[in-house]
Amino acid sequence: MDWGRQILPRGRIPEDRAADAAKLGPVDYLFMPNLITALPDLFNWAKEHNIALDQRQQALFAGLLAKYDEWLERLNFTAIKEPREFVVKHFCDSLAPLLEFDFKPAANLLDLGSGGGLPGIPLGIMLPHLPVTLLEATQKKVKMLAEIIAALAFGNIRVIQGRAEELAHNPGMRATFDLVTARAFGDWPMLLELALPFLRVGGRLLAYQGPAIVDKLKEHDQQLEQLGGSLKSLHAYTLPFDFGERILVELEKIKVTPAQFPRKLAAIKRG
Repeated sequence: MDWGRQILPRGRIPEDRAADAAKLGPVDYLFMPNLITALPDLFNWAKEHNIALDQRQQALFAGLLAKYDEWLERLNFTAIKEPREFVVKHFCDSLAPLLEFDFKPAANLLDLGSGGGLPGIPLGIMLPHLPVTLLEATQKKVKMLAEIIAALAFGNIRVIQGRAEELAHNPGMRATFDLVTARAFGDWPMLLELALPFLRVGGRLLAYQGPAIVDKLKEHDQQLEQLGGSLKSLHAYTLPFDFGERILVELEKIKVTPAQFPRKLAAIKRG
């Protein structure tokens, strides 16, 4: 199989990771920036949770790590630089919905505030039938995402530059998505107001959160109802290597969001 041009390592593989790295199989070290040393952590995690990755998916994750390693030299799109922490917190966490959620009925997915393309790109790799739209406001991040999509020839992933509070009023995007994902979004009431208008009735919001979200859900249940949403389920999971407890919040859109939402960002911030 032709895996393309070899990318040489910038640094030596740590001795304690060399044995795992040697098991990469079809990837065969063809992409070798520093982040690649932790790729076995993703493969092992997937195997432990009965998530099957074929050769193409393995190669795409390797290529994605290679592109991220290149862009980390130019753009600070994440504070996480250590390979194992990067793979666990960005890749394993992004794929956590595969453990609990059935994506088959979904016709499309919007990754809100996509940043570095997480979780949208990892989910797009695992679900090649699912059209994924990455929505990001920052021009430099959009440039990075567009380059990654082109370099890895993703046929089911696209990136759009824009602000959610504006595009949610665009008839071509409002109430058109079956799924919206949001990760590393700390302001819960803001997330609700920005995300729910993009969903069609019957669609789901998958929000990646920490344990503190349980109290926030109680505080903002009236807002959720006003925006047309309802709590469907909470899925707790633990990241490997003691990288923390996480909760996947699944919300369902049960009625149309009132036309005035989302408001302008300044108004949202005022509450």
